[in-house]
Amino acid sequence: MPTIMLWPNADAGSEDIARGMRKFREQRRPEYIRFYKNFPIETYVRLMNSCACAVGNSSAPLREGAFIGVPTVNVGSRQCGRDRGLNVVDVAHDRAQIVEAVRRQIAHGRYPSDHLCMRWRCGRADCQCAGDHAAARAEAAALLTLSRL
Repeated sequence: MPTIMLWPNADAGSEDIARGMRKFREQRRPEYIRFYKNFPIETYVRLMNSCACAVGNSSAPLREGAFIGVPTVNVGSRQCGRDRGLNVVDVAHDRAQIVEAVRRQIAHGRYPSDHLCMRWRCGRADCQCAGDHAAARAEAAALLTLSRL
């Protein structure tokens, strides 16, 4: 299956992840995987909208992915405590669990859109930040427009 793998952000521990990715890329030379540092948001949303399953520990599949309905496998505890839509299955750092979850998510297919991303804008699930509702609605409308391109 064609795969896009993104290099990690400059968070704590990202050097170890990047080193592991480089080692994997150089030793295995997988022809089905393309490695990228980042994408413009328009490209990223289009790619997420067309993917069969997002896998990793990024917040994007939890946030934007919930709105778009992309099946997601969240690996590890990095996103622990964050809201997530029905599109997300959480697994430990265990190869068998990850493979099984990816298979289930691909078989499931798309999820209905969840406006969870509107609640993230202010960083609280209750999203009672003054003035943030209009901005969150505009962001959600932009995501929907981009996902249809």
